Amino acid sequence: MLATLPKANPVMKIVKLHKAGNWRLELYAPNTQKVTKAIYKPEIALKIFNKFVLVTSISYKKGIVRFGKNPYPKETENTPIATNTKKKDIEIKTGKRINVVAVSARSISKKRRFKVNKKIFFKNPLEIFNKTKVDILFEAIGMSDGISKKVVETALKNKIHVITPNKALISKHGDYLGKLAEDNGVNLEFEASVAGGIPILRTIKEGLATNKISKVYGILNGTSNYILSEMRNSKDSFSNVLKKAQKLGYAEPGNPKLDLNGFDAFAKVRILSALAFNTKISKHKCLMEGIEKIELKDIEIANQLNLRIKLLGISEIINNQLFETVHPCLVSKNSYIGNVGGVMNAVILEGKPVGESILQGEGAGPGPTSSSLLSDLLSILNGNVKKPCLLYTSDAAD
Repeated sequence: MLATLPKANPVMKIVKLHKAGNWRLELYAPNTQKVTKAIYKPEIALKIFNKFVLVTSISYKKGIVRFGKNPYPKETENTPIATNTKKKDIEIKTGKRINVVAVSARSISKKRRFKVNKKIFFKNPLEIFNKTKVDILFEAIGMSDGISKKVVETALKNKIHVITPNKALISKHGDYLGKLAEDNGVNLEFEASVAGGIPILRTIKEGLATNKISKVYGILNGTSNYILSEMRNSKDSFSNVLKKAQKLGYAEPGNPKLDLNGFDAFAKVRILSALAFNTKISKHKCLMEGIEKIELKDIEIANQLNLRIKLLGISEIINNQLFETVHPCLVSKNSYIGNVGGVMNAVILEGKPVGESILQGEGAGPGPTSSSLLSDLLSILNGNVKKPCLLYTSDAAD
């Protein structure tokens, strides 16, 4: 039976049949089409399952336990504060003095942790380009299209460097915007778009530039990781833990859907894939599932099997085929990834000659996000102007 398994890394479901006491394995190829089903005794099923680690979710139905199945307001509100308070540090490290010359937001009267100079406030951000000389633009609106794209596009065409934490924009239009930046000799920097304060993108672009990376995976959404960790620790329901996360600022109070349905992590996977494998952003249809269907009973069953549920983003090259997924996975309690709790993010890279590299840190919040934004700022001020995005290069693979 093992000989019939697909060579490409499949997504696996385990279905435990209560009446028979046996487990059914269901394996899915990278295109998510079913490729094989088989029923095994539990001990055999687990041996096979452990070779793949992946699982899509756990749910209960009729006696069957099924193992298988502005977005950034809080994160970026510290950027003006950090930019001003770090002015001296930035000048010492770069020899350049920065000056905030324009600010745009939906409302000037909104309560903020800093005072907005009305003289430099613009209701319409596009007016900034006609009335003020700008060298570097921070975009933190958070839309994949609309005004976010228009502002970034206009800035790059006017030879203005752009720094953004906008994963939705980069994962959708990164190829086009990267080429636009390259054509105009400016940088498009987006370190804060993936894993908050963890310098994962710069690590891939610079620190591991000579390595051939074969796999990138990890916990890419702090909200989901906090909810799963807190459900396990407090033995409380999904809905109650979500409310707690919202009160603590770990989840959007209005609509946390993008964090919970897997889209946030999947946008990050798209970006990581393009950088790690030096290719254009993938447009393939891939498996994406969030944690909305996870119940406390699921976590308790996983615990009985010495496993934990984690929402993982996975990108891998197997037999020259790109395999990208985001979904809840069963991982061993004894594994590194199984012990990353709370709002922490962790990214694991496998490559040659470096082997395995692990980066862990806070993946969201004002502190981590502003840290990455200012890191991009220093990179530009230090004259690190090159092919800016690396999502698009003239010799990148299609």
